[in-house]
Amino acid sequence: MQESNVNQQPMSYADIQTSAIYDRLRREEKEEPKQPVCISPLAFLNLLPRQFTTAIANKLGEEMDMKTRTVSKHLRTLCLKGYIERVRQGVYNKASRKSKKIKHAS
Repeated sequence: MQESNVNQQPMSYADIQTSAIYDRLRREEKEEPKQPVCISPLAFLNLLPRQFTTAIANKLGEEMDMKTRTVSKHLRTLCLKGYIERVRQGVYNKASRKSKKIKHAS
């Protein structure tokens, strides 16, 4: 014989919400976590146009799931190494191959 569920009380709204949250968490645990994008500054540079602004770089970075801080670090690195030139605040040009700083091995 089966026991009847006569003694069970109906679930409250808070119990239903809690149950839904736990179900969602269990589903998320089963899904693979999203991996952060690791792209080198030079690979990022190849995706940028000849002349660009910080806003364009940030938009490209956002499309690639990069944080704006990472984009800023890449721009700073590329400036220091001579791959891009800062025209004025927020505006950059890719350096021409002739003007790019080349370090000679000693």
